[in-house]
Amino acid sequence: MRRRRIAVGVIGLGALAGVAYAAAVPRAAAPVCGGLDAQLDGTWDAARRAELDATFSASPLPFAAIAHDAAVRGLDAYAQAWIAARTAACEATAVRHEQTPELLALATACLDERKAALGVVVRTLAAADRPVLEHATELVRDLPALAPCANTAWLRERVRPPTDPATTAAVAESRRLAAESSAALRAGKLDLARGAADQAVDLAGGVDHAPTSAAAYLALGLVQARTADHGGAQPRCARAAQAGQRGHDDLAAAEAWVELVNVVGYGAGRHDEALRFADFADATIARIGDDDRLRATLDVYRCAVLDQLGRAADAQTRCAAARATRERAYGADDLSVASVLILEARIAVEQGQRDEATADATRALTIREHALGAAHPALVEALFTAGQVAS
Repeated sequence: MRRRRIAVGVIGLGALAGVAYAAAVPRAAAPVCGGLDAQLDGTWDAARRAELDATFSASPLPFAAIAHDAAVRGLDAYAQAWIAARTAACEATAVRHEQTPELLALATACLDERKAALGVVVRTLAAADRPVLEHATELVRDLPALAPCANTAWLRERVRPPTDPATTAAVAESRRLAAESSAALRAGKLDLARGAADQAVDLAGGVDHAPTSAAAYLALGLVQARTADHGGAQPRCARAAQAGQRGHDDLAAAEAWVELVNVVGYGAGRHDEALRFADFADATIARIGDDDRLRATLDVYRCAVLDQLGRAADAQTRCAAARATRERAYGADDLSVASVLILEARIAVEQGQRDEATADATRALTIREHALGAAHPALVEALFTAGQVAS
């Protein structure tokens, strides 16, 4: 059995998923639901944009201008999608009477969680150093998807948090810290990510709310996976999956099951066990009505595990499925597509498929260079892969 390691790059797609959702939301005229864009004041507004502009313009890094433009476009798109989702939720209750005030409250709470995550990313970018600037695109792109906030079945089933003020505050703070951890992790600030995740877990332990526990333990598991602490990551991700199921939060459970495929399979080399976790992930994703972001990531992880097992044909099928999902959902030139192409190129060259490997590596390099600029460090991986193919 081969124990070869293949680097798997997975870029989150939450922001674009939110944009796709917003495009599909009907926008009826409803004065009672107007002006909701003001709810983003202090989160992403002219003042926050000016802070970000100043930070990026002061950077001497050659790719700072490209990173700035991509980040601002992504933040604008996510903010507009958030406003559209918040307005649609209001109109469904106040205008069309399609849902109850209770359901509006649940949708609003869901969107408030996304607003908090947006604020974390904006603050991180406004104080950006070199690692943050290098990962600016990923920071914005991995914002949590907005579509679940319109999934009425998921909103109804998810266990509500306790309503006393102290517990409500603890839940909100734990969620904020989990978002802080996620942003720090994507920015390459591992110590900050670990500290925030540990605090999130501590706070979640003091409240009886399984979805909050799921978010906290997943945040910690992701940090441990990133630092190759697979022995620590597995029980945290497993606990996140269990808490998600206990709290009827299929989205959190699905995210945890997907990460377990990576941790147990690619990380710890227990491939058969990882493929069983993949089956759990499949079933849970189906319960939430499917999710392109999670589905594609799961297929990428499966591709890597199957390749390590020596099942190259099956691995290529999974990678092709992941690439097709991302191309369909986010466009053929999306950075997440380049990540899959790099993996596909490495598998193809090891199978003696030189033409296919060359095409994949060339396309991945073109996508990254166009999106990030010729001086961005992320081009190193694509150039290395192209070199492997050519050697």
